[in-house]
Amino acid sequence: MSVKLDPNQHVVDYLRHYVRSPSAPHFAVMLNGPWGIGKTFFVKEFVKSVADEDLRHVYVSLYGLNSFDEIDDAIFRAMYPILENKGVKFAGRAAKTLGKYFRFELGIQPKDFLERANSDLFIFDDLERCAIPRIERILGYINEFVEHEERKVIIIANEREINDCERYQSVREKLIGKTLEIQSTFHQALEAFIGAIENVGAKRFLSSNADVIFEVYNQSELYNLRILQQSLWDFERVYCALHERHKLNETAMIVLMSLLFAFSFELKAGRLTTNDLRGRHFALIASAMRSERDEAASLPISNAQNRYPEIDLGTSVLSDETLVNIFDRGIVSTDEICNDLDASSFFVNVEDEPAWRTVWHSFERTDDEFYSAFERMEKAFAARAFVVPGEILHVLGLRIWLSKIDVIQKPLEDVIAEGKEYIDDLYESGRLEVQEISSIRDSGYAGLGIHQHNTPEYKYLYKHLNDKIQAAAVDRYPAIAEELLDNMIADPELFFSRIALTHEGKNEFYNIPILASADIDRFVSAILEHHPSQQRAILMSLKARYENNKLDGALAEERSWATKVRNELFEEAGNLSDISRYRLRRNLTFALDEVLQLGEHAPQTSEDESSPGGN
Repeated sequence: MSVKLDPNQHVVDYLRHYVRSPSAPHFAVMLNGPWGIGKTFFVKEFVKSVADEDLRHVYVSLYGLNSFDEIDDAIFRAMYPILENKGVKFAGRAAKTLGKYFRFELGIQPKDFLERANSDLFIFDDLERCAIPRIERILGYINEFVEHEERKVIIIANEREINDCERYQSVREKLIGKTLEIQSTFHQALEAFIGAIENVGAKRFLSSNADVIFEVYNQSELYNLRILQQSLWDFERVYCALHERHKLNETAMIVLMSLLFAFSFELKAGRLTTNDLRGRHFALIASAMRSERDEAASLPISNAQNRYPEIDLGTSVLSDETLVNIFDRGIVSTDEICNDLDASSFFVNVEDEPAWRTVWHSFERTDDEFYSAFERMEKAFAARAFVVPGEILHVLGLRIWLSKIDVIQKPLEDVIAEGKEYIDDLYESGRLEVQEISSIRDSGYAGLGIHQHNTPEYKYLYKHLNDKIQAAAVDRYPAIAEELLDNMIADPELFFSRIALTHEGKNEFYNIPILASADIDRFVSAILEHHPSQQRAILMSLKARYENNKLDGALAEERSWATKVRNELFEEAGNLSDISRYRLRRNLTFALDEVLQLGEHAPQTSEDESSPGGN
């Protein structure tokens, strides 16, 4: 790292003069600057630099403190670190708990200990964030140290954020004799921040690329050291998730680091939200195609791109979803990050890459790679080889886009018709993969945004695909119902986990009226052949399935089926032994009568069947 002039050297020089003064100056020094500029870091580094001069100091943050008692307590905790023990409590200004440690007299005032503590310097940070009302009261409190105790005091604040500015200006001159503006000291702070990084590899990489970080930091125009430090922490977490082969690719690592720092700066500054990360690739392309008259309506992501002209914020080195996970959810997944990197131009083997992904990455592939993949994608399209809904949507979106840029030299309406025909062919041949509709995103799949997903042409095909998937699911109800009957016979617990919402299993049919297609006679016979305990378990699984008025909602088509099952079982119970009849009818009444809302219409018996019993 190259040597840089310290823009705060004059502040250091003045503070050295101030704290070395043999006599009490009778005024405080104000260190002023915006949030995150590095004021606290600067002061703590200054204190370290004069530590060999036996400077005794007390540092207190006023952030959130709402009484003088709380400030007193904070001062004593700074004087005596043992008091940071969570078991130590202060009783206001009496501070009686101190007696447990120092054998002071009960009831003595904390201020009475200032002379005994004999600290040379008191530092009060975050003045603007103190919760005590009326700024003059806070300054009056601090003035006691300056005037009456003849101590040296440094106050740290962002004066622009101090409420009641007029009142503050009228009283500050009585206390503050010198105001010094703190400038961002990037290189000194970065060196300290990197020094605190635990991972040796991350520390070495960041240190060797400090100039790159400096460039991104300057382009952000934030000049906020706190955000810088937080961004370093974010990068360290990602670095630790990488495989060694990724770390050895210096170019890829610099691209990754630059992308993460740029987005970290923008998100932490509030200039971007995580929603802006979704679809960023297409948003940046669309923004670049706008005319100058649309500049005022530019998107936040395009404004960010303008701030970092040498960083491609639309790069797919990390997917949108991975970035959202990192910055919004705090999820750093080795699998997600490494899979994204492996699919990027830095690591991908194009020959092994699915054709549609190569076409999607057209901005990062050669012409030969693109056109070869495009030809393979078109052949696969003609052969109806894409059956996963997410892949189908990608191909449909890509073909719309390729038609618009004349790579596919057909009218757009023909491309739409071909897409619809593709979906219809898969449906007719029974090859359309059935998924729950809510699980099929219209805007992205496999970590990549879908081309043209906001266009009416794509939305038409997306709706048609959803309609056909739903129709295919209904077509398969009888076969799946037979499968569930087999589950019920062989493994009632598996049956339960598939038809009801539980904490185990897939629960894939909990809200799909699939049992309406099940054979009632076979279902009834299978229950009757089960052990009594299994009979009750199966009936309770139906109860769990239909609770919360499900038969009035998603499972309405099953009401007739469930009622017939209940009634046939009730009737068949009449052919059983006395105890079996009693047990089965009692279980039926408890499990199904309420959820079926049978009421007085339920078949009746003279036996007491109001609640279930043991088996």
